[in-house]
Amino acid sequence: KAPVAEEAIQSAHFVTIKGDLSNISLSDIFQTLSMSQMSGTLRITSPAGVRTVYFEAGKAQLVGDQENRNRLIGDKLIAAGILNPKDLKNALLRQKAKGGRIGDILVGMRVISRDQIEAVVQAHEEEEIYSLFTWKKATFEFFKGETPPEGATRSNFYDVSGILLEVARRKDEWEVILRKIGDLDEIFLTLPEARRQGVPENVAKILPFLDGTRSVRDVSRATLLPLFECAKALSICVDQGIVRKATLQELNRLVDRMVRNGHIKEAVLTLSVIKESRELNTPEDARLVARAFRTIHDMKSAAEVLVASARNLWEKAPGISRELLAEAVELDPKNLQARMDLRSVLDPEEDREEYIRLTQELCDLFFEKSMDEEALREVDILAELRPDDPAVLARVARVHQRAGNPARAEEALDSMARIFREEDRAQQLATVLEHLHKLNPKRKDALKELRELRRRKTDKRKKFVVLGGAFLATALALFFGGKVVLQRTRVSRLKRELTLLVKQGKKERALDLARRIARDLPGSGAALEAN
Repeated sequence: KAPVAEEAIQSAHFVTIKGDLSNISLSDIFQTLSMSQMSGTLRITSPAGVRTVYFEAGKAQLVGDQENRNRLIGDKLIAAGILNPKDLKNALLRQKAKGGRIGDILVGMRVISRDQIEAVVQAHEEEEIYSLFTWKKATFEFFKGETPPEGATRSNFYDVSGILLEVARRKDEWEVILRKIGDLDEIFLTLPEARRQGVPENVAKILPFLDGTRSVRDVSRATLLPLFECAKALSICVDQGIVRKATLQELNRLVDRMVRNGHIKEAVLTLSVIKESRELNTPEDARLVARAFRTIHDMKSAAEVLVASARNLWEKAPGISRELLAEAVELDPKNLQARMDLRSVLDPEEDREEYIRLTQELCDLFFEKSMDEEALREVDILAELRPDDPAVLARVARVHQRAGNPARAEEALDSMARIFREEDRAQQLATVLEHLHKLNPKRKDALKELRELRRRKTDKRKKFVVLGGAFLATALALFFGGKVVLQRTRVSRLKRELTLLVKQGKKERALDLARRIARDLPGSGAALEAN
């Protein structure tokens, strides 16, 4: 509660709001921040990139990359016939040398009026803001009190109410457009027989760029058309039947090319289109797409694709469906749906071991995710299949204890203790008794038995020490005693050999042996004999 700490807490930037745009609309977030008059930074993250919006007193401004913004605005001025490329190049060189805003430099060069540039800049910035409302596969975080970093490019401030009114006005038209084209990350191709004369201006602009490699967003950037106008023109193409969507095989080839060239973000977006809008009619198609997801290390999506395909093949080809589910489990061990579906195609009697293994894994996963009701359901199945298995009883005790059923947990622990007593497994029994005592401190019998086990363990350790000492003493005695016996045997043998050599008159050999005995066994009976 010290003043310094209080001041630090007030000045710190915390994530005040965060979530997923698939669950909450961006319009609701903008409205909430505007009505509460919050100041701070909203960061929106999607596979396509990150966009930042700064809020202050009910107004919003984009914060972004200056170089990219200047290039886009310059291209739009050139496309509108307001500016020529040479003047833009000179202005960019001046900006690099002396700094300053590109608009001020162009106005200072007297190649464009301030009204002209402000009109283009405003239209560009507004469209950039409106395009954010088309992001569905994205997450967001709001940092209360955070301001844009120094030197960051900031757009004009725009009234949030005005932004939301325009978004609402476009909403119905967007819905019609998206019903026709599907997704803004979708990829189209212009048909060879497509008529290019006599079509609306915006349609003529986009047709050359619909080549099977660009999404709708990419085409918008390439043609400098606002995303809304680009999508609108594409919907006209769809109505006239002069374009088609890329096939599954074409998209897979495109993803491979993107990954090879290091364009991972684009590959992710293209794969999301495949996953959400393409029918995978054969297991080969599903495996092909799963392999593509594996190349970008997205095992979760790869498994989801295989699970979806397995469900489609459930009735027609149960064997293939089972194979796909097994592959999904291998790819993503924590995929609950894959495990549940795989277990549902198994026979509890014929595939008993695998059925039990999957049930145990499901129980552990549900427990790990704090899904207590589901975990209870799984342990009940296990208890029916293997009522006397200590591993099953341990799960029963653990799950019921956390679910608030201590009596059932205690019953499972008692069963485990009985099994370990019968099998004379003292160490495991001691562990179970410890848990029993912790679960129910009133269980004096458990505490008494645990103390007795510990006493026996101590006695056994002492006995082991005594026996070990005795064994060591015996071993040492045998070792040294054996050494003496061996030496005596050797001495006797050498004496006999020496006497025999003397009797046989082999003087040279007898002398050699005598010298060796005198050297190796001095003071022994054999040495005396040798002398």
